[in-house]
Amino acid sequence: MHPLLRALIKFEEFFQYKEESYMKTAYSRSGLAVMLILFVCCLFPRTVSAGHYLTVNYGTGDGWFNWHDRVNISANAPGSGQVFDRWSGGASGMYDDIHSSSTMFRMPGYNITITATYRAANPTYHLTVHSSSSDGDFHSNDVVNIVARAPNPGYVFDYWSGGTDAMFGNRSSSSTTFRMPNYDIEIWANYRLASATTTTTTTTTTTTTTTTGGGGSTTTTSTTIPSGQNQRASIVAVGIVNGQGRLVTVEGVARKTWAEYALWYDDSGTIYFKSGERFDGKVHSNDQLWFNGNPEFMTNCTSAASTYGGSTNSCIFHTGFQMNQPVGTMAETTFSNMLENACLVVTGITKVAFSSNTMNVANGTWSWTNRVYVLSNDWVFCVASGSGTNYGDIYISGSNLNGRVSVVSEQDIYITNNLVYANTNIAQSSTNLSDDALGLIANGDITVATTFPNNGKIYAHMMATGNITPSDNSDGSFSVQNYSSRSPSGDLNVYGGIVQWYRGAVGTFSGSTLVSGFDKNYTYDTRFQYNPPPCYPVQTSTLSFDVWKDF
Repeated sequence: MHPLLRALIKFEEFFQYKEESYMKTAYSRSGLAVMLILFVCCLFPRTVSAGHYLTVNYGTGDGWFNWHDRVNISANAPGSGQVFDRWSGGASGMYDDIHSSSTMFRMPGYNITITATYRAANPTYHLTVHSSSSDGDFHSNDVVNIVARAPNPGYVFDYWSGGTDAMFGNRSSSSTTFRMPNYDIEIWANYRLASATTTTTTTTTTTTTTTTGGGGSTTTTSTTIPSGQNQRASIVAVGIVNGQGRLVTVEGVARKTWAEYALWYDDSGTIYFKSGERFDGKVHSNDQLWFNGNPEFMTNCTSAASTYGGSTNSCIFHTGFQMNQPVGTMAETTFSNMLENACLVVTGITKVAFSSNTMNVANGTWSWTNRVYVLSNDWVFCVASGSGTNYGDIYISGSNLNGRVSVVSEQDIYITNNLVYANTNIAQSSTNLSDDALGLIANGDITVATTFPNNGKIYAHMMATGNITPSDNSDGSFSVQNYSSRSPSGDLNVYGGIVQWYRGAVGTFSGSTLVSGFDKNYTYDTRFQYNPPPCYPVQTSTLSFDVWKDF
């Protein structure tokens, strides 16, 4: 007990004694109690201030704090066979280092619970090998010998399916090696008829397959490959309706990708659209939207909620503002699904820098200080998490990207410097329209790092899915690191789009004045409606078409 408080109690006991002796006094016992309470409140204002409560599960740092207080939090020591993984709860920008077991946490303006999470120090994953006896449990990066069973009469081994090319020593060999990823996986041995040979020749525009049967007959099929991911089909239906023949064609059918959105999120985090902001592409939230001033929306602005926050009186909606719209989900946009299309997979913390048509990669797990890859056609580059604290984080920059690339992280992506195309003419009216494209897909968060320059530029469509922690609704955000303490840094210029689970903050403002961090200057890249970055995630059961004809 504080010495002054103990003295006050003794002081009150003295007055009780005097009162029993009928000593005259100007204060009654109840009046004295009120005086004591007021005195204690003045002496210990922190103990009676409401503030907001921070709950730290599996760690220390609980308590009452005011908005923007910086709190020292520490995780409990991990159990046997485990290591600290990361903090969950709240946006990543609230932590100085979300991956550190002892760090600082910036208190938001509401009660919040954060949790220290742990992972196995050296887990094993199960490999299932169909048509083989090479099944087993292995550590990440273990090299496993796999052997396909002998083929049935009349058949020969063809290839291994499942996983990525980088995982196999040789996909076309019945006896080869397989490098274990950091997740359970199934692979299959595939066989074909021994009496037929198949030759496939691929150019940048066509795929030609020639099959020669045992009798010498030859069948050749040539298929045109659409540019990038602009893969579209036509549907033809012929039938009889009420005795009349009918022909219906639907042309340009394609699955919609997430790149059709300028801005999409599930949880708004009470972040406002404010004066001076303009959005050229679709904007949607599963949560209610918040408005202040006169932001401008050039096309669809929708919400799954039945209400909104702030005021829309001065907002400019060119195609209206619709509420009670269907709820979307990114649950199927998983790291394992993206791996299926990967051209290159590495493990652990990775630095990526683009320079013209090359990608420079530094990775400690693979002992690379500056591995150079030439970008040809469409590239998908994936970074998986290693064991322990060797997370699958990516630190990325690039001043003149010349090519089409999608970069995928099993954890978080940090943008450390400008990301700019070699050709920045992205407007459809441009005479020299750019064919460069960049997609950034994080299983956790995408964060603009403290090293990012004032008035910096990001040319990319970005997805922060938060699927690494599906139970944490505040994970999966695009935000600026230390946005509330960074000096006013001008405009954050994004030319592309942002899809995130929890809308992260990039700055703070008072009225129309920037107080900290960045102002938003977001321009949607309309090219991505029909030609998104390579192998960009598609929306579940959502199709579009160009033309419907009924003959």
